[in-house]
Amino acid sequence: MKLFGKEVSHPRFQDFLGDFIACAISDLNLDYDDHDIILGSHAGATKEEIQIPVILYEGKKKVRNFSN
Repeated sequence: MKLFGKEVSHPRFQDFLGDFIACAISDLNLDYDDHDIILGSHAGATKEEIQIPVILYEGKKKVRNFSN
């Protein structure tokens, strides 16, 4: 299963992932009022962006698979 796309990942792809990855479950957004620039925000509304597999792990143990 390709969680981050169908193509071959860049060799250093995993080097740029953090310890945790978060997915929004509502239409709420965190805003940074004290900054003049947008630090980052993305949300897609296409079918392909909404219907993504979600698999939770705690350590090396799979906790739950929401992709079924």
